[in-house]
Amino acid sequence: MKVTVVGAGAVGASCAEYIAIKNFASEVVLVDIKENFAEGKAMDLMQTALIQKLLEVLTIILKQLIAI
Repeated sequence: MKVTVVGAGAVGASCAEYIAIKNFASEVVLVDIKENFAEGKAMDLMQTALIQKLLEVLTIILKQLIAI
């Protein structure tokens, strides 16, 4: 499922991030009237997603090590 968020300001970006984190959609699209604004926010969200995924993997590894 694809979700489009209209408006890439603070509220729109937060909504897009929440939708992505909770896996409500396979694709999240940000659009904004300001040229290149949504693209910049999308890049920020992609970088945050990479860090979030890394933290999830590290947490799993730590839990496995503690269990040993």
